[in-house]
Amino acid sequence: MDKQTVNQKELKEAIVKTIAFFDVFDYPPTDLELWKYCPLACGLSDIREVMPLSNMEKKRGFYYLAGRKHIIQTRADRYIATKEKVKRARTVCRLFRFIPFVKMIALANIVGANNLKPEGDIDLFIITAPKRIWLTRFICAGLMQILRLRPRPGKEKNKICLSFYLSRDNLNLKPYMLDDNDIYFKYWLAGLVLLFDQNNTYEELLTANSWLKREFPNWQRFSPSQTVILSIKSSFYQETFDILLAGLESLVKFIQLMILPKNIKSIINQDTRVIMNDQVLRMYVNDRRQYYRELYLKNLEKITHVTHL
Repeated sequence: MDKQTVNQKELKEAIVKTIAFFDVFDYPPTDLELWKYCPLACGLSDIREVMPLSNMEKKRGFYYLAGRKHIIQTRADRYIATKEKVKRARTVCRLFRFIPFVKMIALANIVGANNLKPEGDIDLFIITAPKRIWLTRFICAGLMQILRLRPRPGKEKNKICLSFYLSRDNLNLKPYMLDDNDIYFKYWLAGLVLLFDQNNTYEELLTANSWLKREFPNWQRFSPSQTVILSIKSSFYQETFDILLAGLESLVKFIQLMILPKNIKSIINQDTRVIMNDQVLRMYVNDRRQYYRELYLKNLEKITHVTHL
Protein backbone atom coordinates (compact mmCIF):
# COMPACT_ATOMS: atom_id res chain seq x y z
CA MET A 1 0.00 0.00 0.00
CA ASP A 2 1.22 3.51 -0.77
CA LYS A 3 2.52 4.98 2.47
CA GLN A 4 1.11 8.40 1.56
CA THR A 5 -2.42 7.01 1.81
CA VAL A 6 -1.98 6.10 5.47
CA ASN A 7 -2.59 8.77 8.06
CA GLN A 8 0.20 8.31 10.60
CA LYS A 9 -1.83 9.57 13.56
CA GLU A 10 -4.77 7.29 12.72
CA LEU A 11 -2.42 4.36 12.25
CA LYS A 12 -0.79 4.90 15.64
CA GLU A 13 -4.22 5.10 17.29
CA ALA A 14 -5.26 1.88 15.56
CA ILE A 15 -2.09 0.12 16.74
CA VAL A 16 -2.65 1.29 20.30
CA LYS A 17 -6.16 -0.21 20.22
CA THR A 18 -4.78 -3.52 18.98
CA ILE A 19 -2.00 -3.64 21.58
CA ALA A 20 -4.48 -2.69 24.33
CA PHE A 21 -6.72 -5.63 23.48
CA PHE A 22 -3.97 -8.22 23.10
CA ASP A 23 -2.43 -7.13 26.40
CA VAL A 24 -5.65 -8.08 28.22
CA PHE A 25 -4.81 -11.66 27.28
CA ASP A 26 -1.08 -11.41 28.09
CA TYR A 27 -0.27 -11.74 24.40
CA PRO A 28 2.65 -9.82 22.84
CA PRO A 29 1.96 -9.67 19.09
CA THR A 30 4.43 -9.60 16.22
CA ASP A 31 4.35 -6.83 13.64
CA LEU A 32 2.57 -9.23 11.27
CA GLU A 33 -0.15 -9.84 13.86
CA LEU A 34 -0.49 -6.13 14.53
CA TRP A 35 -1.02 -5.61 10.83
CA LYS A 36 -3.50 -8.50 10.57
CA TYR A 37 -5.71 -7.21 13.39
CA CYS A 38 -5.19 -3.49 12.86
CA PRO A 39 -8.61 -1.80 12.42
CA LEU A 40 -7.13 0.46 9.75
CA ALA A 41 -6.26 -0.60 6.21
CA CYS A 42 -2.49 -0.34 5.81
CA GLY A 43 0.59 -2.20 4.71
CA LEU A 44 2.93 -4.27 6.86
CA SER A 45 5.69 -1.78 6.08
CA ASP A 46 3.51 0.98 7.58
CA ILE A 47 3.31 -0.93 10.85
CA ARG A 48 7.05 -1.51 10.93
CA GLU A 49 7.75 2.15 10.20
CA VAL A 50 5.88 3.52 13.23
CA MET A 51 6.64 0.78 15.77
CA PRO A 52 7.48 0.71 18.56
CA LEU A 53 5.49 3.63 19.89
CA SER A 54 6.36 5.37 23.13
CA ASN A 55 5.67 3.23 26.20
CA MET A 56 6.00 0.13 24.02
CA GLU A 57 9.00 -2.14 23.69
CA LYS A 58 10.16 -4.90 21.37
CA LYS A 59 12.12 -8.06 22.07
CA ARG A 60 12.64 -11.16 19.93
CA GLY A 61 10.13 -9.81 17.42
CA PHE A 62 7.33 -9.29 19.95
CA TYR A 63 5.78 -5.97 20.97
CA TYR A 64 4.53 -5.29 24.48
CA LEU A 65 3.84 -2.46 26.90
CA ALA A 66 6.75 -1.18 28.95
CA GLY A 67 7.20 -3.38 32.01
CA ARG A 68 5.35 -6.32 30.46
CA LYS A 69 8.33 -8.24 29.06
CA HIS A 70 7.32 -11.35 31.04
CA ILE A 71 4.36 -12.02 28.75
CA ILE A 72 6.79 -13.17 26.06
CA GLN A 73 7.42 -16.26 28.20
CA THR A 74 3.67 -16.55 28.81
CA ARG A 75 3.15 -16.68 25.06
CA ALA A 76 5.83 -19.37 24.72
CA ASP A 77 4.28 -21.50 27.47
CA ARG A 78 0.82 -21.24 25.94
CA TYR A 79 2.17 -22.13 22.53
CA ILE A 80 3.29 -25.50 23.86
CA ALA A 81 0.02 -26.07 25.74
CA THR A 82 -2.08 -25.13 22.71
CA LYS A 83 -0.30 -27.64 20.50
CA GLU A 84 -1.39 -30.42 22.86
CA LYS A 85 -4.95 -29.12 22.95
CA VAL A 86 -5.13 -28.96 19.15
CA LYS A 87 -4.04 -32.61 18.98
CA ARG A 88 -6.90 -33.61 21.28
CA ALA A 89 -9.36 -31.41 19.40
CA ARG A 90 -8.37 -33.04 16.12
CA THR A 91 -8.88 -36.49 17.63
CA VAL A 92 -12.39 -35.50 18.69
CA CYS A 93 -13.08 -34.07 15.22
CA ARG A 94 -12.10 -37.36 13.62
CA LEU A 95 -14.85 -38.92 15.69
CA PHE A 96 -17.42 -36.19 15.03
CA ARG A 97 -16.90 -36.32 11.26
CA PHE A 98 -18.83 -39.59 11.22
CA ILE A 99 -21.89 -37.57 12.23
CA PRO A 100 -23.17 -36.33 8.84
CA PHE A 101 -25.08 -33.47 10.49
CA VAL A 102 -21.77 -31.85 11.48
CA LYS A 103 -20.77 -29.42 8.72
CA MET A 104 -17.93 -27.50 10.34
CA ILE A 105 -15.85 -27.59 13.52
CA ALA A 106 -13.46 -24.88 14.66
CA LEU A 107 -11.32 -24.36 17.71
CA ALA A 108 -12.65 -21.20 19.33
CA ASN A 109 -11.92 -18.61 22.03
CA ILE A 110 -8.34 -18.02 20.91
CA VAL A 111 -7.13 -14.43 21.12
CA GLY A 112 -3.80 -14.56 19.34
CA ALA A 113 -2.21 -17.57 17.70
CA ASN A 114 -1.75 -20.62 19.94
CA ASN A 115 -2.79 -18.67 23.02
CA LEU A 116 -4.75 -21.10 25.19
CA LYS A 117 -4.07 -21.41 28.89
CA PRO A 118 -2.56 -24.77 29.92
CA GLU A 119 -5.20 -25.29 32.62
CA GLY A 120 -8.15 -24.44 30.37
CA ASP A 121 -10.61 -26.56 28.41
CA ILE A 122 -10.99 -26.81 24.64
CA ASP A 123 -13.85 -24.83 23.10
CA LEU A 124 -15.27 -26.14 19.85
CA PHE A 125 -17.65 -24.18 17.64
CA ILE A 126 -19.87 -26.46 15.56
CA ILE A 127 -22.02 -25.69 12.53
CA THR A 128 -24.75 -28.24 11.85
CA ALA A 129 -27.08 -29.20 9.04
CA PRO A 130 -30.42 -27.31 9.07
CA LYS A 131 -33.07 -28.84 11.36
CA ARG A 132 -30.48 -31.14 12.98
CA ILE A 133 -28.97 -28.89 15.62
CA TRP A 134 -30.54 -30.62 18.64
CA LEU A 135 -29.72 -34.07 17.32
CA THR A 136 -26.14 -33.01 16.66
CA ARG A 137 -25.70 -31.67 20.18
CA PHE A 138 -27.29 -34.79 21.65
CA ILE A 139 -24.84 -37.07 19.86
CA CYS A 140 -21.73 -34.92 20.33
CA ALA A 141 -22.35 -34.19 24.01
CA GLY A 142 -23.32 -37.81 24.61
CA LEU A 143 -20.09 -39.08 23.10
CA MET A 144 -18.04 -36.69 25.22
CA GLN A 145 -19.94 -37.81 28.31
CA ILE A 146 -19.23 -41.46 27.56
CA LEU A 147 -15.54 -40.72 26.97
CA ARG A 148 -15.40 -38.56 30.11
CA LEU A 149 -14.22 -35.56 28.14
CA ARG A 150 -16.85 -33.06 29.26
CA PRO A 151 -15.55 -30.35 31.62
CA ARG A 152 -16.63 -30.29 35.24
CA PRO A 153 -15.94 -27.77 38.00
CA GLY A 154 -12.30 -28.13 38.95
CA LYS A 155 -11.65 -30.51 36.07
CA GLU A 156 -11.55 -28.36 32.96
CA LYS A 157 -8.02 -29.01 31.73
CA ASN A 158 -8.06 -30.36 28.16
CA LYS A 159 -11.74 -31.28 28.38
CA ILE A 160 -14.03 -30.61 25.42
CA CYS A 161 -16.45 -27.70 25.84
CA LEU A 162 -19.37 -27.81 23.38
CA SER A 163 -21.25 -24.61 24.12
CA PHE A 164 -21.89 -23.08 20.70
CA TYR A 165 -23.75 -24.71 17.81
CA LEU A 166 -25.06 -22.89 14.76
CA SER A 167 -27.35 -24.14 12.01
CA ARG A 168 -25.99 -23.80 8.48
CA ASP A 169 -29.09 -21.88 7.38
CA ASN A 170 -28.46 -19.23 10.06
CA LEU A 171 -24.83 -18.17 9.75
CA ASN A 172 -25.12 -14.45 10.48
CA LEU A 173 -23.49 -13.99 13.89
CA LYS A 174 -24.42 -10.33 14.39
CA PRO A 175 -27.49 -11.10 16.55
CA TYR A 176 -25.30 -12.85 19.12
CA MET A 177 -23.02 -9.88 19.75
CA LEU A 178 -23.50 -7.72 22.84
CA ASP A 179 -23.67 -4.74 20.48
CA ASP A 180 -21.71 -3.32 17.56
CA ASN A 181 -18.77 -2.69 19.89
CA ASP A 182 -18.47 -6.29 21.07
CA ILE A 183 -14.72 -6.38 20.50
CA TYR A 184 -14.17 -9.83 21.97
CA PHE A 185 -16.70 -11.39 19.61
CA LYS A 186 -14.94 -9.82 16.62
CA TYR A 187 -11.62 -11.33 17.65
CA TRP A 188 -13.41 -14.60 18.43
CA LEU A 189 -14.66 -14.91 14.87
CA ALA A 190 -11.37 -13.83 13.28
CA GLY A 191 -9.47 -16.25 15.51
CA LEU A 192 -11.40 -19.41 14.68
CA VAL A 193 -9.04 -22.27 13.84
CA LEU A 194 -10.71 -24.49 11.28
CA LEU A 195 -10.46 -28.21 12.06
CA PHE A 196 -13.20 -29.76 9.94
CA ASP A 197 -15.09 -28.38 6.97
CA GLN A 198 -17.70 -30.00 4.75
CA ASN A 199 -18.92 -28.46 1.50
CA ASN A 200 -17.18 -25.10 2.06
CA THR A 201 -19.22 -24.25 5.14
CA TYR A 202 -16.40 -22.05 6.47
CA GLU A 203 -16.54 -19.97 3.31
CA GLU A 204 -20.30 -19.59 3.75
CA LEU A 205 -19.76 -18.46 7.33
CA LEU A 206 -17.38 -15.72 6.23
CA THR A 207 -19.71 -14.63 3.44
CA ALA A 208 -22.60 -14.34 5.91
CA ASN A 209 -20.37 -12.25 8.18
CA SER A 210 -18.68 -10.02 5.62
CA TRP A 211 -18.74 -7.22 8.22
CA LEU A 212 -15.63 -8.83 9.77
CA LYS A 213 -13.52 -7.57 6.89
CA ARG A 214 -14.58 -4.02 7.69
CA GLU A 215 -13.47 -4.47 11.30
CA PHE A 216 -10.12 -5.98 10.30
CA PRO A 217 -9.43 -4.81 6.73
CA ASN A 218 -6.00 -6.49 6.62
CA TRP A 219 -7.23 -9.80 8.04
CA GLN A 220 -7.09 -12.88 5.86
CA ARG A 221 -9.26 -15.97 6.18
CA PHE A 222 -7.92 -19.16 7.67
CA SER A 223 -6.38 -21.11 4.80
CA PRO A 224 -7.46 -24.76 4.84
CA SER A 225 -4.58 -27.15 4.36
CA GLN A 226 -3.69 -30.71 5.25
CA THR A 227 -4.52 -29.82 8.87
CA VAL A 228 -8.24 -29.71 8.04
CA ILE A 229 -9.81 -33.11 8.59
CA LEU A 230 -11.56 -34.56 5.57
CA SER A 231 -15.25 -35.44 5.67
CA ILE A 232 -16.85 -38.78 4.92
CA LYS A 233 -17.55 -38.69 1.18
CA SER A 234 -20.10 -41.52 0.99
CA SER A 235 -23.50 -40.01 0.19
CA PHE A 236 -25.12 -43.40 0.87
CA TYR A 237 -23.74 -43.39 4.41
CA GLN A 238 -24.88 -39.84 5.07
CA GLU A 239 -28.36 -40.36 3.65
CA THR A 240 -28.86 -43.62 5.54
CA PHE A 241 -27.70 -42.03 8.80
CA ASP A 242 -30.10 -39.15 8.27
CA ILE A 243 -33.06 -41.40 7.44
CA LEU A 244 -32.52 -43.50 10.56
CA LEU A 245 -32.14 -40.60 13.02
CA ALA A 246 -33.81 -37.52 11.54
CA GLY A 247 -37.15 -38.31 13.13
CA LEU A 248 -35.58 -38.00 16.59
CA GLU A 249 -34.90 -34.27 16.35
CA SER A 250 -38.03 -33.21 18.26
CA LEU A 251 -37.60 -35.93 20.88
CA VAL A 252 -33.98 -35.16 21.71
CA LYS A 253 -34.84 -31.45 21.84
CA PHE A 254 -37.51 -32.19 24.45
CA ILE A 255 -35.14 -34.37 26.46
CA GLN A 256 -32.31 -31.83 26.44
CA LEU A 257 -34.55 -28.97 27.51
CA MET A 258 -35.96 -31.11 30.31
CA ILE A 259 -32.56 -32.01 31.80
CA LEU A 260 -30.96 -28.58 31.52
CA PRO A 261 -29.41 -27.34 34.78
CA LYS A 262 -31.49 -24.73 36.59
CA ASN A 263 -28.87 -22.02 36.19
CA ILE A 264 -29.15 -22.35 32.41
CA LYS A 265 -32.94 -22.71 32.31
CA SER A 266 -33.38 -19.51 34.30
CA ILE A 267 -31.69 -17.31 31.68
CA ILE A 268 -32.60 -18.97 28.37
CA ASN A 269 -33.13 -16.36 25.63
CA GLN A 270 -33.06 -13.46 28.07
CA ASP A 271 -29.87 -12.08 26.54
CA THR A 272 -26.93 -13.32 24.47
CA ARG A 273 -25.44 -15.52 27.19
CA VAL A 274 -27.76 -18.47 26.68
CA ILE A 275 -29.66 -18.72 23.41
CA MET A 276 -31.47 -21.94 22.59
CA ASN A 277 -33.70 -22.46 19.57
CA ASP A 278 -33.75 -24.52 16.39
CA GLN A 279 -31.01 -22.46 14.75
CA VAL A 280 -28.56 -21.64 17.51
CA LEU A 281 -27.49 -23.20 20.78
CA ARG A 282 -25.23 -20.83 22.67
CA MET A 283 -24.67 -21.71 26.32
CA TYR A 284 -22.30 -19.42 28.20
CA VAL A 285 -23.68 -18.77 31.67
CA ASN A 286 -20.38 -17.18 32.59
CA ASP A 287 -20.10 -14.93 29.55
CA ARG A 288 -16.98 -12.81 30.07
CA ARG A 289 -17.25 -10.54 27.04
CA GLN A 290 -18.33 -7.48 29.02
CA TYR A 291 -15.56 -8.13 31.54
CA TYR A 292 -12.96 -8.30 28.77
CA ARG A 293 -14.32 -5.14 27.20
CA GLU A 294 -13.98 -3.24 30.46
CA LEU A 295 -10.40 -4.43 30.87
CA TYR A 296 -9.67 -3.39 27.30
CA LEU A 297 -11.12 0.10 27.81
CA LYS A 298 -9.14 0.54 31.03
CA ASN A 299 -6.02 -0.64 29.27
CA LEU A 300 -6.68 1.70 26.36
CA GLU A 301 -7.19 4.65 28.70
CA LYS A 302 -3.97 3.84 30.54
CA ILE A 303 -1.95 3.51 27.33
CA THR A 304 -3.28 6.65 25.66
CA HIS A 305 -2.67 8.60 28.89
CA VAL A 306 1.09 7.99 28.67
CA THR A 307 1.53 7.50 24.91
CA HIS A 308 2.09 10.56 22.76
CA LEU A 309 0.63 9.81 19.32
